[in-house]
Amino acid sequence: MTSLVLLILGGVIVISAGGAAGVIAFSEATGMALGRQAVFVCLAVLAVVVFGVAALFVRRSSRVHEVTITSDGITIAAGHRVCAYPWSEVDRLLIRTDGDYARIAVSSAPRGSLTLLSGVLTPSFRPPARRSMNDLPDVVRRIVRTAGFIEERRPTRAPRLHRFRRPDR
Repeated sequence: MTSLVLLILGGVIVISAGGAAGVIAFSEATGMALGRQAVFVCLAVLAVVVFGVAALFVRRSSRVHEVTITSDGITIAAGHRVCAYPWSEVDRLLIRTDGDYARIAVSSAPRGSLTLLSGVLTPSFRPPARRSMNDLPDVVRRIVRTAGFIEERRPTRAPRLHRFRRPDR
């Protein structure tokens, strides 16, 4: 999530700086000052270019992952690459199943954290209600609780956000 925010912030900075530099260079080269509409058109063209590059980056970095939650732990598979987190190594588990914020985040002290976004990186422009995951099944909640986790109270603004943590950590 942090890298997504940094990507958006970087895009805004690049567009603003590039647009300002382009307008200044044009004014210096021609001696003409651009009007508001011309400045807007220049920034719009630059924004389309930056968005296109960002879209290529996102499509290239998006992959299909299979997440399996069992009594042994969490297994995340992407093609032939498999990453298994036994419950003894997991400190926190966050599962959000609605809209553009749909994600699964695993925090582990020995391995660090891993977040998989499922709502933001869909390659289509379907409505957010169809982009979200199904609600968390009771069997998954039961498996996580049996592994020694407690479920934190859900915020009223995010009713489909499920946060689990170990009581001793």
